[in-house]
Amino acid sequence: MDTNSYRTLEARIRHGSEPDHPRLLIRYLSLSCARAERCDSSGDKRAAYLRAYHTLLEAICDPCVARHWRCLCLDQICVPIIALNRLASTRRERARIQRLRHELSVLSHYFLA
Repeated sequence: MDTNSYRTLEARIRHGSEPDHPRLLIRYLSLSCARAERCDSSGDKRAAYLRAYHTLLEAICDPCVARHWRCLCLDQICVPIIALNRLASTRRERARIQRLRHELSVLSHYFLA
């Protein structure tokens, strides 16, 4: 998939433009993981997974997006978090992931409670 197609898919995920098509989210996460794994450096891999994490988090926190889509994003945000955790090799990186989890916990409670 070329970069423009990927960005278009990412925008569809972020804005929940097709909330009745959960396979789009699975496809997006698969493509995001594949793109990350093709990166040469761990920093580039980390950046790719963070991009997926932030795309899903933004969808979760957007009250204009259908609630069931936001909940689906919340259910699937573990994919980039687990990948980031797998890449973490230092105490600082593990602490950053812990902050991401905390951010997710606070924001998801606020926007989906």
